[in-house]
Amino acid sequence: RRPLPNQQQEKQQQNQQIVRYNVQNVVNAAGAHCQNLLNTLTGNDTSIHPIPVEPRKRCVFFFHCATHQQDPDAIVPHVAPLTVCPVSNAYFRSEGLVTDPSSGQPPTGNFLCGVSPSREEDRAIDDLDHLDFVDHHLWEDVLWPALYHRVPAFGEVKVKSSWAGVYEYNTIDQNAIIDFHPEIPNLLLLNGFSGHGLQQS
Repeated sequence: RRPLPNQQQEKQQQNQQIVRYNVQNVVNAAGAHCQNLLNTLTGNDTSIHPIPVEPRKRCVFFFHCATHQQDPDAIVPHVAPLTVCPVSNAYFRSEGLVTDPSSGQPPTGNFLCGVSPSREEDRAIDDLDHLDFVDHHLWEDVLWPALYHRVPAFGEVKVKSSWAGVYEYNTIDQNAIIDFHPEIPNLLLLNGFSGHGLQQS
């Protein structure tokens, strides 16, 4: 197929004016909305091979764990690297300032956690209004039981805040895409990095 024209790139702005750009290459790094950008660049040409990345909703919870436990065997981690439960896929890590265990100071007890929805519930979102609310049932039904199973001290926790955001999900293998589009030789794709982008940078 023809590459994107390198002398008359067009972008439709909100004021309906056309702006033309002279470019040699285009980089699509539009995250979860990379297909929308591809549609704009190709004029919604449905014959162009789509990008297998779609926006999916993910929720994150910030919780505090009681640092003085009634059970002496329930140890609150001072520092927790990113830890993933192999059974539930729930993850958690310490958040914010951490204290040195050798200092004698108690741990801060602050952690972040999250988990992907079940396969039946996990699907692309077509309306960003879905991000206006957090799926708190994930905390009650999946996260808290999984965390408590791995760290008994997490039996005494309180969710301090939570939020929902968009995850750029590669529907083929959940890995990042770094390559030129197979039909548009001057369009570089950098998509599907959610979940491991920083770790692979």
